[in-house]
Amino acid sequence: MANRRDSCILLIIAVGITAGFYFLLFAPQQRKLSGLRASIEALEEQLDRQTLDLAELPEVEAQLRRINELLADYRTRIPETAEVGNFVEEVSAIAERLGLRHRNVVPLAPERYGAVTALPIRISFEARFPAMFDFLREIESLPRVARVTGLVVERAEAEEQADEQPVDYVEGEFITELTMQVFYGAT
Repeated sequence: MANRRDSCILLIIAVGITAGFYFLLFAPQQRKLSGLRASIEALEEQLDRQTLDLAELPEVEAQLRRINELLADYRTRIPETAEVGNFVEEVSAIAERLGLRHRNVVPLAPERYGAVTALPIRISFEARFPAMFDFLREIESLPRVARVTGLVVERAEAEEQADEQPVDYVEGEFITELTMQVFYGAT
């Protein structure tokens, strides 16, 4: 019987040591291992999301290129400064080429509209209808943003001076006066 009793005591001690080992050493390590597995899963999910983001990178780069092209076009069409001289030179070159007579280009007081400023310019000239129409069309196609805000067209009439022929008059011409706005960045 003593042998049995000693065996039971040894068995209880072995079970106690095993339970103590489990609760003191194995269980805390098991919890740490579970935490590490959860961290690994979270990092793998984050890596998968970033991999998807990298897959979209060429599309994002293409969009960025398009936006930069639009921005460059915007800067061309609406420059940072008024640059009236350049615009007047372009308009004068068109008028010269089309043979417009009695040309007059007068910049007026600028008007501010939020992020941009509009500079009204009054342009007057005499020309036949086809040249007048071509002038308006070519101004419209300039790379800079311009908006016609007023247009007055009248038939030119001869000014007779005491028994003389009309001075500087061409039959079928129109006197045209237009007011347009050119835009630049508000400073």
